[in-house]
This record gives sequence, structure tokens and C-alpha cells, in this order.
Amino acid sequence: MPQCPNCHAEVKPEERFCGNCGTRLPEQPPPTPPRPLTGKETVVLPTVPELPQQPAASTPDKTVIAGPSPIPPSQFPPAAQQYPQTPPQQLPTTPLPPPGAYQAPNIPGANLPPGAAAPPPKSGSNLWKILGIIAAIGLVACIALAAGVFILFRRASDQAGSVLATAAAGVSTVQAFPTPEALATLEAFATPEDLATPAPEPTAVAEPTAVANGDSGAGGAVLLRDTFDSPSGSSFDEGETDNAIYKFVDGTYTVQCKQPKLILWQTMRGDYGNAAISVDATLDGPKDSATGLIFHYQDDKNFYIFTIAGDSSYSLDLYKDDQLTKLIDWTNSPTIKGAGQTNTLRVETEGDTIRLYANDELLDEISDATFSRGKAAIAVNTFDDPKLTVTFDNLLIRAIK
Repeated sequence: MPQCPNCHAEVKPEERFCGNCGTRLPEQPPPTPPRPLTGKETVVLPTVPELPQQPAASTPDKTVIAGPSPIPPSQFPPAAQQYPQTPPQQLPTTPLPPPGAYQAPNIPGANLPPGAAAPPPKSGSNLWKILGIIAAIGLVACIALAAGVFILFRRASDQAGSVLATAAAGVSTVQAFPTPEALATLEAFATPEDLATPAPEPTAVAEPTAVANGDSGAGGAVLLRDTFDSPSGSSFDEGETDNAIYKFVDGTYTVQCKQPKLILWQTMRGDYGNAAISVDATLDGPKDSATGLIFHYQDDKNFYIFTIAGDSSYSLDLYKDDQLTKLIDWTNSPTIKGAGQTNTLRVETEGDTIRLYANDELLDEISDATFSRGKAAIAVNTFDDPKLTVTFDNLLIRAIK
């Protein structure tokens, strides 16, 4: 493209003035028309100055020769010779099994041709393994079930034996309770394990005989009688514990104490409401020791106790929720015989009324409705001196009409 002779800016051939500096441009000669091309043409290639390491061309001219003329269609070879035909190849085909005869690839005999016999199953088939495992599990379950049934049956038998033994031992229950004066620690009198095997309980015998010298008990039926003549027919047991020794001696039942500050008792069978409870008791020991009867017994924290002491005094106490209430404080009575002599004790309960007797003489009468019925028991109180032996005989319980 032409340039301005003044500022050397490029200008178009048809421009007469420079668009950059305004200088008048010289007239440009008309362009030379191109020569027509022939079969050969000489092209002058410029020298590349930035590649001095390359050797210069032997001649500045390079001749470009046109390619050969195309072959006419009449001289083309036949198609059969140009592209030789190859016979078509038939692809292998697998015949499909008839309907309903399909077999999975992993199942023996799945890829066998039609009519061929399937190979026999292997000896270690998974089916037999599974059946063997199931049979082993079933056998173990049967053994475990049989063992469980045996254990349950054995345990039930042992429990039944324990219940029967406990019921037999429950004929005579011995307890201990602290005395009101000393407030000693509660201790057991005797347990069924400490004592000998209890004998069968005596059967209540209904007798029309009236209670001797007792108007309120006249005509009452006998609910319980124990003469202690035969240990096998008694309500109580023989044995020895840390607190006392219990034994039958010459038709009587004796309790020889070994510990101080304890109330020891032994309950009888039965539950009594309106009843007259009597026993003969001989106290051999210090004057401040005592013996007596417990009645309307609920448990070791709820009961009444009627006692006489060796100094010819008596009292009536109530234990409710382990709290002591003095219903009748210690009172002397000439009716009560001293230590070493036999006293016949009797307590009668009729409704809310409680009557106390010694040697068939009324000592006192009081009303209290805390407990209306319960068990009965013989009792011993050692206080401070444990050298006490009490002998019991002729236990009798009659109903009060």
C-alpha cells in the first residue's frame, strides 16, 4: 500500500492528500494488469534474513510444474478387477431352545444340545449341606428344650418340697423382741432350721366342757389343746439356738434362756378373735424376769402381750408399728404367785374388751380396738439377768360365745 512521503502513513491509491499530515500525494501509476497463467510459471521467492543458518537456494527461481492430466473414464478398469469380490461369510447361529425348555447358564445341562442328557449332580450339593445344617439345628433345639423342661420340672419339685418344709416348720414360729425397759436389740428366738423337725400340729377338738372358773368362756368349744405329753403331738419343737434351749421334760415344755434383755416368743397355729387363751407357767429365775401370753399377733411389730413377773406383778402392753403403748403398767397382785411357783394365766378377748386372769382370778379389764384378732404365742422376758427357765403346761384355747 502506498505511503505518505512526509509522514510515511499508509494511504489509499485513490487519495490525493494524506489523511494524517495533509501533504499532497504524488499521482500513483495505474496498476499493471496480471499476466495470464500458462502451464509453467516462474515464481521469485524472497530471501529470509532471520534464518541465516540455512543455505541459500541454488537459484532464486523455482519452477512449479502442473500435475498430470486426469485419466479419462474410458480407461478406468472394470469394477470386478478394481474391487475383487469376496464370497459372503455365514455367521454362526445357535438354535433357540423350544418354548418352556430354557435353562439358566449356571444350571447343569443349560448349554447342552437338544436331546443330550444332563450330567449327574455333584455329591457335595449345597442342598444337602443346607438340609444337614437344618437337621443339626433342630437336634440342638430339641436337646435344649428337653434340658429346659427337665430343669423347670426339677426346680418346681424343689420349690414344692421347700413349701412343704416351710409349712411344716411354720407350725411353731419363735420370735424375739426388745424389752420396754432395756430397749435391747431385736434378736431371733429360734428358726425352723435351728430347731428339730416339727411334729404334726395338734388338731382342734370341740369339747362342750366350760372353762373352769370363767363365766365368759362357759360352753366355748376347744379350738386348740396341747398338754406337751407327746412331742409328736405338740405345736412346738425341741432344739437350741444362741438365745435359748427348748425341750420337752416330763410332760412339760421348757425354755431355758441364754441372753439378757430379750422377749422371746413362740406362736401357735390358728387365728383367734373372741377366745380365751390359758396356760400354766412356772417361772424359775430372778424376780425381775417375766413370762406371759401374746395375743392378736399380726407380726413382730404389731401385737398385745400380757406378762407376770417373779415379784407378783403384771402388765399389758400394745406394740403397734413397733411403738410401745402401756395399756396397763406394772401392777402388784396378791393373786400372782412368786418365782418357783406355778401360775395359770388366761387372757380373754371379746369384741373390744380384754380381760386378764391369774389363777382363775380377774386381775384387770380394759377396752382397746387396735387389733380384733390374730395369732397367739407363749412368751418369756429375761430383762437384765438371762438365768431364767420357764416351764409351760396345759395350753388351751376356747371360743367365747
